[in-house]
Amino acid sequence: MHARLLATGGVLIGLVATGLVPAAQAVPPTAGDVAVTLPDGRTAADARPAAHPVAAQVARTTLRAGAKSDTRTATADVTGFGTVGVTWESAADTGDLTVQVRTSEDGRTWSPWETVETEVGPHGTVDGTAPLVVGEVARVAARVTGPGVARIDGLTLAVVDPGESIADDDVPAPAEAVSPHGASVATAVTPPTAPAINSRAAWGADESLATWEPEQGQIRAAAIHHTAHSDTANAYAAADVPAILRGIYAYHAKTLGWGDIGYNFLVDRYGRVWEGRKGGITKQTIAAHARGYNTNSTGISVLGNFDTGTVPDAAVDAVVRLAAWKLALHGVDADATTVIGDATLPTIFGHRDVAATACPGASLYQRLGEIRRRAAAAQDAAAQDAAAPDPTALVVPHGTFVRHPDGRVAMVENGRGHVASCTVVQHYGATCAGARAVTAAQWNALTPGGRLYRTLHANDGRIYYLQDGRKKEVYDWASLDAAGLSRTSVSSGANAITRLPYGKPVVRGGVVVIDRSNGSLQLVVDGKRSPLPSSFDGHTPIGALKHRKLDGPSVDRMTAARATNGVVRLEGTTRRYVLSTRGLVRIDGTGSLRSATDVRVWDPTLKRVVPTVVAKKVGKVALRVQGATRLYVLKNGVLHPVASKSRLTRIFGGTTPTVHVVLRTTKVEFPVGTAW
Repeated sequence: MHARLLATGGVLIGLVATGLVPAAQAVPPTAGDVAVTLPDGRTAADARPAAHPVAAQVARTTLRAGAKSDTRTATADVTGFGTVGVTWESAADTGDLTVQVRTSEDGRTWSPWETVETEVGPHGTVDGTAPLVVGEVARVAARVTGPGVARIDGLTLAVVDPGESIADDDVPAPAEAVSPHGASVATAVTPPTAPAINSRAAWGADESLATWEPEQGQIRAAAIHHTAHSDTANAYAAADVPAILRGIYAYHAKTLGWGDIGYNFLVDRYGRVWEGRKGGITKQTIAAHARGYNTNSTGISVLGNFDTGTVPDAAVDAVVRLAAWKLALHGVDADATTVIGDATLPTIFGHRDVAATACPGASLYQRLGEIRRRAAAAQDAAAQDAAAPDPTALVVPHGTFVRHPDGRVAMVENGRGHVASCTVVQHYGATCAGARAVTAAQWNALTPGGRLYRTLHANDGRIYYLQDGRKKEVYDWASLDAAGLSRTSVSSGANAITRLPYGKPVVRGGVVVIDRSNGSLQLVVDGKRSPLPSSFDGHTPIGALKHRKLDGPSVDRMTAARATNGVVRLEGTTRRYVLSTRGLVRIDGTGSLRSATDVRVWDPTLKRVVPTVVAKKVGKVALRVQGATRLYVLKNGVLHPVASKSRLTRIFGGTTPTVHVVLRTTKVEFPVGTAW
């Protein structure tokens, strides 16, 4: 048995025969490790395309101008259980366009027009719509409307015929659930029993279309989707599912050029789970289902349109089983929150939570809370079963260092053992001599973890650098680079270092820190934190700087500087600027500032990331306060009111100057003199 997580927050070290070896030596299973039984008794791994399969085909029809100048239309025949979509050249701006599709079963009577959402690709481009499953219809029509339609090149209606496969005759029935034989990472949450998962072969995937090479990420959440179906295709039969999957696969892989299907897993309305993107169902394979979140989430899509239809209970049950198992496999609590990028999300979230889309449909989205609770309950039940009393076991807190009889030392974290050098151990606030002695059998009970380094990448996305027994929260990887510290890191739960006090965080200059404890903003200048009024964040280029959250104790340990006020001197120079709504305006040529004007010193790093509007010395500068109409001229550190624009033009020798808009906080730093 493996080491198991106890409710006490410690780790139960049991007895097994395996040794503590580097994680890279472990060989994780792939889809074939989860058994699936076909109707004739074969396993899904035995299911192969027929001797003469009919490959999926994509027919393309160009959309032409109609009677209205803002409309493009096309009509095409549909063969097989069809999937359709509209594509265009990737450089197009389609924000003001509406794409709609309708179908006909006899070529004469047409269904109502249905709007199809656009699909953001893995590289951030919008090259077409999402695939729309239309089923066995005779004809399909597409129209694109909007004032900008004339500037869109390459508008094409793509119709996918999914072809034929032995999978269409041997559709897997829901099988008894079985446990996987391992995982690609050690878990911090005990995995429940794995659901039955039908392999790619079981739905007849043509692997020649799969040009994308699998890449691995770090799973922190599950993103829930639905697939676009026409109203008539929502009521698909069980035997239609392999063809539906092949249609979506061909559209994603071939028509949009993604090289594979976009989802990691798909669930049908009968409660069956299907393997999506290749790469291994127990691995942390990166798919293409939620732009910006693919690396850290697994994509689960339920076949059907649940804006127009009601999600079946069987499908919800399958999502619960799949999410509970998959998330636990990677140490993720199904009913918690996580940080991906700068977003704090539930560990089971809907596509609409991170993108402008209706996906996964109102009916399914309303049940996500239920799915989280039930998946977490399944994980808890599995943990209780795994934590049965073991008379040979002992309990140690997370982050404890243990010592093998041969002298090796490792940190215990969520059932994993991270082998470490004595130098690294000291930076974690411990010593090799003080490590807890364990038997070889107890050592071997630990799941192999990555080697321990001073840089720790926590499962929730936070980064820490360990120094002299303190954890220094790291703003981002670039901050490590700027500080000359190593990016080589260990992946671990943050609970391994909970006991350690905070140190001064590692934060590069020219960024904004958000205090997790109270939401306050801090502009980082020369390693110091300068309180940032929200007006500067919302109305000046500072708002475009990178923003990222740090723990309150980390922020407290940064050296404090005076609050940002918009009057700036560049470090090491006599150059002075005011911060306008567009950027920095140089003012040292206007004369000396008065002693009452409070100037903030900026280091070159911050100066490089905030645009400079006026870089050369000028004799005087025209200013206006945001939201006000009063004009001023700054000269010799004094603001002189000006009655009108015509008067301002005369002051500047007949040339109308640029009026730079500043915030009221900046304006009050200058005394107001006589009117000009």
